[in-house]
Amino acid sequence: MGLSKNDFYKVDLTYKGYIVYNLGVIIKKFYLLEIVIAKLYTMNANPSAIINPQCKTARIGYIPGGGFVDKTIIEMADFGVDVLISADHKWVVD
Repeated sequence: MGLSKNDFYKVDLTYKGYIVYNLGVIIKKFYLLEIVIAKLYTMNANPSAIINPQCKTARIGYIPGGGFVDKTIIEMADFGVDVLISADHKWVVD
């Protein structure tokens, strides 16, 4: 996504009962959500997003194709993520 190594850090997450090392990415730099999603669309990532309506830090977390499962959402919330993006094309929000 054109981020430098100082703009993000990787985190280990549990997915379908297994710890997947470096599955998640948390973006530390300030980006507008629209810009991040537009960039993912140009990469054919087909992103989905969950936004915490009580955002405090607007920290963005990204799961590249991992999808959203309850455990993953909870773990990302523990990292202070308010906006969670996934490239999982099977996950749809109405």
